[in-house]
Amino acid sequence: MQMKREILERAIEADPDPDEFEGWLLQQVIDAPAGGPLRAMAMEIHADYENVRAVESFGGWLSEGAPTPRFDQTTPETKKRRGS
Repeated sequence: MQMKREILERAIEADPDPDEFEGWLLQQVIDAPAGGPLRAMAMEIHADYENVRAVESFGGWLSEGAPTPRFDQTTPETKKRRGS
């Protein structure tokens, strides 16, 4: 998950155009010394990205911290931040 976080942080910093995001991810894999693990994470990020673009409610769910009621272990502080 650390690798995924690092890729996402680089994406935020680079701020690629949405239509160029897939190419940006591919370039990250090409530039990596050992691209296998990075490729797997890039594919996962790309799938998440496409889901967000295709299903509007998915993006909202992610922006709320991806709450899952069945496994909801939110603290009162978390609920306060969400406005619950």
